[in-house]
Amino acid sequence: MFCDFYFVRYLTAIAGYILFDDSSDSEVAKVVRFVRKNLGEFFKPVPISLYREGSAARRLKYAVAEALYKTQLTIFRKIENGDRAGRRKLQSF
Repeated sequence: MFCDFYFVRYLTAIAGYILFDDSSDSEVAKVVRFVRKNLGEFFKPVPISLYREGSAARRLKYAVAEALYKTQLTIFRKIENGDRAGRRKLQSF
């Protein structure tokens, strides 16, 4: 998963999206945590709960799952090119 993400981040244009399916899987979740904690200046999470259809209770349930990082799909939008050279230490993930 890390190797895939390493190359995809360079292939993705600014304002492009990277989607992680099966985000609750441990290997995928590890990469998602890495992006959230260490690459936040380059990738911003897209809150997909705003686009969910269904009852208010169902949307609320999904919003809670999203807040706990327990969703099936996670989307990041690339906001800038760059790498971590000369930046702060990597955080534990």
